[in-house]
Amino acid sequence: QDNTESCIVLNNGVDFKESSASAMEMQLNENKRTNGDEICRLFNLPGALFSNPSADIYAAAVKTGVVPVLRAFESALNRDLLLEKEKKSRYFSFDTKELLRGDIEKRFRAYATAVNANIMQIDEVRKLEDLPALGLDFIRLGLQDVLYNPKSKQIYTPNTGKAADVSEGKGWESVEDESGIEGGPLTAM
Repeated sequence: QDNTESCIVLNNGVDFKESSASAMEMQLNENKRTNGDEICRLFNLPGALFSNPSADIYAAAVKTGVVPVLRAFESALNRDLLLEKEKKSRYFSFDTKELLRGDIEKRFRAYATAVNANIMQIDEVRKLEDLPALGLDFIRLGLQDVLYNPKSKQIYTPNTGKAADVSEGKGWESVEDESGIEGGPLTAM
């Protein structure tokens, strides 16, 4: 067969090398990319998850693709596997904290924010990090030195060694003894 129609003229010093990928291979690669994008769209995953993965893209994929499926599965389990009387006190829940854990610096900044805003207590943070509780049962009320015990309704100020009982009807009645508060200022009350 004569192939005279496929003649290529090259400039002086230029060598011809056939492409390593044929048109069919290039089309197959394009189809793979398109199919990957379609799969990502079906499962609500970021398209860059497979082409350019990073920690942020991974976190977005877990939050938008995995967690909604887990929540739907939890709802189905709670609806179908629990008796009506059990639904008031029991529930199914997947522990996703390891999937969304992130790096230690971000976690500790988030914990510091939660503790400083009195959203979480130190022992709650320690529990999330699989550390033993310290047994500190108090809520900080500002000035970084005022401790409030919600069980006994007492406020303790360590730098003055004084406590006040603020339970209903008692007002700011001083409750002083040599330790400042019944059971000591930093024990679980």
